[in-house]
Amino acid sequence: MLSGLRAGTPIYVFDKNKLCASIGEVISVSNPIPQYGFNYTQQGFQNSAVVDIKAMVDGAEVNYTKLPATATIADFGQGGIVISESREAILNEIDNFSKISEKALQDRPMHEERIAKCKEMRLALDRSAQIEAEQSKEIAELRNQVEQMNGMLAQLLGSKTKSKEE
Repeated sequence: MLSGLRAGTPIYVFDKNKLCASIGEVISVSNPIPQYGFNYTQQGFQNSAVVDIKAMVDGAEVNYTKLPATATIADFGQGGIVISESREAILNEIDNFSKISEKALQDRPMHEERIAKCKEMRLALDRSAQIEAEQSKEIAELRNQVEQMNGMLAQLLGSKTKSKEE
């Protein structure tokens, strides 16, 4: 439990945005405090508790606030940071994060096909898009023809220059 951490114990931090993991050292942990106040349920009053942890991570003092007191691993804020008291838990989080990317790479052909099909449907339903696509194709063909003509002209000028020199 994060509330069980004490000064000097390691804390594991994984930043999903920066793609880095660090081992920090706990400086202090607050006493558990109610997250939302007391909640009444059929079982009576229930309360979820949170703690604030101050730690030294990568040479900087960092405050992690409102972490679930009874969790061993928790997301911190909206920044893609995961905090854990357990190395195994943070390693599992990193493995799961990697698996998401592996799955995305496996799905790439399906998404490429989807994009191509959507473009086809758009062209079929939107006459202005059809005209634009046709114009783009014609412009590309004209550019290709101009490049070929420039090459042929350069060859003719080169052979004419050679014949004058002889």
